[in-house]
Amino acid sequence: MNVTPLSRHRFFSNLSPFFQEYGLLFLVAVVGVLFSVVIFFGVRMQMSSHIQQEFEWVAQDRQRAVYRGLETALESIYDLHDLFHSSATVSGSTFHRIASLILSRHTGVEVLQWVPVVDHDQRENFEAQNAMIDPSFRIYDFSLTPPFTVATPRKQYAPVTYLEPAHAPFRWLGLDYFSDTNSRKLFADARDSGEIRVSGRIPAHWEKASLQFRFLAVYPVYNQDLSVETILERRQALRGFVVGVFQFAHLAQRSISMLEPRGVEFKFLCLPSDEIFH
Repeated sequence: MNVTPLSRHRFFSNLSPFFQEYGLLFLVAVVGVLFSVVIFFGVRMQMSSHIQQEFEWVAQDRQRAVYRGLETALESIYDLHDLFHSSATVSGSTFHRIASLILSRHTGVEVLQWVPVVDHDQRENFEAQNAMIDPSFRIYDFSLTPPFTVATPRKQYAPVTYLEPAHAPFRWLGLDYFSDTNSRKLFADARDSGEIRVSGRIPAHWEKASLQFRFLAVYPVYNQDLSVETILERRQALRGFVVGVFQFAHLAQRSISMLEPRGVEFKFLCLPSDEIFH
């Protein structure tokens, strides 16, 4: 049906006097409210996007700080490795002196260790030499909870021989990493690659009140008179390993403490302890 100007005039003339008087104002108000709602949601989305971007920046900033802290802490392993790399024989006193200096410069490093590789036919002499310094020294199967069991015979052993601090929270001295399946995989991977390797989380159940996240860093040391171009040559030239035990919480807290507090909490997830990552 066609609407003529006359019919439109009759339509508006039939409206109530109130609407005729205030209709335009009402229409403007409705449009204004709709416009305000559109502006509100637009600004809200923009603010949400800004908050999300800021949160991601803050989280990434802390993630980068933790990674930098980890890299700095791992320098302790490289420093200790240089000591054994440059000398065919390192005494216990020299180890303790250098290791204590390294520990004083790095936060989060709980223990530094020297772990030589001992063939079975050298075991008796090796234990006798170390027993002259510590009469209780023996090579034990790997366990951080008493009782400690004398290591069963095997082709090779990797016992903790030097450690700093000497009075570490747990008894490490004499523990054979090669007697533990997961540790043996980690050490074998480091040996064959010639590079530093880092473990997954190691169990902390031996410390009743602690939920500290600890992990190992392992770096092989080779005989400098022998070639190490191939995996077979690396295995034949292997002298031992420099090992560090790290507390992740201390590393993370120290790294993040240098940043401006922003009220952001985040969680780090780790691989199972039987996995190797690097």
